[in-house]
Amino acid sequence: MKGVGTVILGVVRRGTLHSHDRLRLWPTAKVIDIRSIQVHDVDRKDAECGERVGIALKGVDVDEIVRGQVLAPEGALSEGTELGGSPFQRCRYYRGDAGVGAAVHLSHGLQVVPAEVGEIGPAAVRVTADRPVVRVPGAPAYLIDLSVPAGPRLIGRFAVR
Repeated sequence: MKGVGTVILGVVRRGTLHSHDRLRLWPTAKVIDIRSIQVHDVDRKDAECGERVGIALKGVDVDEIVRGQVLAPEGALSEGTELGGSPFQRCRYYRGDAGVGAAVHLSHGLQVVPAEVGEIGPAAVRVTADRPVVRVPGAPAYLIDLSVPAGPRLIGRFAVR
């Protein structure tokens, strides 16, 4: 926005967001400052869990921001290309045969990345993504098969560990 700088829109998922907080832009190593916060076009000093917010940022350019990135304190999350969890709940309507070595898409939060299945079974699942993914322990992740010509493409879901 002219005169304000880089502004992002999002939802506070955990804790409280305060003006002038210093946060990391996951999965990058970039550390940014919160310049100001708006909730429903009203300037606020903080935003609580569950609120939709507009945040003016300092220390980052608009070209460095992509969908699915997460703002969190340093050390609060982890990132990597390996993602695993359990239990795996297969979608009963999925008719494909995604198994070990299958090319799938991994959806975790607003991140959707191509991945390869390393292990898949009722007890556990492990996938390797093409690029780093921010891991939120306990949050659901979904495996999607985009090669299926018709019908449900959702293979199943699991809780990230």
